[in-house]
Amino acid sequence: MQNTILNQLAPDLFETNAPASMLGMELGHRMVVVRLQPESGGGLWIHSPIAWSEALEAELDALDPEGGPRHLIIPSRTHDLHLEPWLERIPAETTYAPVALQRAHPDWRIGQTLADQYVAPWSGEIHHQGLRGAPRVSEVDFLHVASKTLILTDCVFNLTAPRPFLAGLLLRLNACKRGICTTRIFRMTIKDQRAFGASIASMLRWDFERVLVGHGEVIEADGVPELREHLDAFLDGFAVG
Repeated sequence: MQNTILNQLAPDLFETNAPASMLGMELGHRMVVVRLQPESGGGLWIHSPIAWSEALEAELDALDPEGGPRHLIIPSRTHDLHLEPWLERIPAETTYAPVALQRAHPDWRIGQTLADQYVAPWSGEIHHQGLRGAPRVSEVDFLHVASKTLILTDCVFNLTAPRPFLAGLLLRLNACKRGICTTRIFRMTIKDQRAFGASIASMLRWDFERVLVGHGEVIEADGVPELREHLDAFLDGFAVG
C-alpha cells in the first residue's frame, strides 16, 4: 500500500507528524500506529491521534483489512486535542488514558485507565510506564518490543528543523535549543523528583534503538546514545534509588 499520510518505520509500526504550534512555536504532533499481532487480538493500536479525516481513516482501514479492534491511546493529561471524532468511532472499552485525563474530561467515554500494573490485550507487544511525580501531565510512555521503539509524549522534544527567529527565541527561553531537549514548562510540572526519577530510570532499562517523540523528528539508532545521555543528565540530582 502506498501511504500518503502514515509513514512505515518497521513491519508493523507507522507514524505521521502533523503541523501543530504553541505560542508561535512550531512543534508538530506525532501520531503512532501499531498493527497488532493475532496473539494480541489483532487490530490497530493508535497513539495520540492527529485530527481525524476520511483519508486517514482509509489508510487505517487498509492497514487492517480484517477490521479488528482499534485501541485508542491518550498518553497524557495534556494531549487532549482532536479526540472527539476518535472517541465517537472507537468503543470506550478499547480507549485508554491516565486518570488525570479522565478527571479533566469526565464526559468522555474512556473505559480503561493506564496504570503501571494494568494489563491490556496489547501488553505482550507494547510495554507501558507512567512518569510518576508529574501529576499535572501524567504522561505514560511505551515500548514497542518488536521494533525496539520507545514512544514518548512531552518529556523529550527533538526539534532539529530550522525555525524563524522568534520561534527559536521562544524555544531557547523554554530551555529547548535545537535537538534533544526537555522544556522548562515540562520541568516545572515535576512535583516529586524521587518518583519521577525512578520512572525515568526504569524506562531507561528498556531495550530500544529508536525513539518517537510527540514533538520533533524521529530519533534513530545513531541518536539514541544522545537521548540516553540527555535523560541521565536530566536526572542528575534526582534521588532515584
